[in-house]
Amino acid sequence: MTKVRQAMVNQAIARIKQIYLPEDLRRRVLYDLNAQIANTTTRQFIQEVRQVVAKPALPIEQRQLLEEAYQLAFQEERGYLAMVTQLKEKYRPAMTSLYREIIMAKMVIFSSNDD
Repeated sequence: MTKVRQAMVNQAIARIKQIYLPEDLRRRVLYDLNAQIANTTTRQFIQEVRQVVAKPALPIEQRQLLEEAYQLAFQEERGYLAMVTQLKEKYRPAMTSLYREIIMAKMVIFSSNDD
């Protein structure tokens, strides 16, 4: 399951790197994706918190762009899981668990954007 999670997130990261996105927004999305696989350091976490606290709320246009980037990342992850499930039926229970994690992350990301 760890290998699948890593590959799933790497596919989403690769996709986010392909699209146009202002660098500060790209950094946010990539940070969150890397955190999904525990690929962040304490130093990166502290830097991220400082930058989020120091900046005012994003303008609506940037929030919409950020939401679209997260939607794309989640779509890539779900697509990867669907592919693995089709190729290896025996992995269905594990893929269902990862899929639930994606749904929960999506709920957290989008509910916090509504605040």
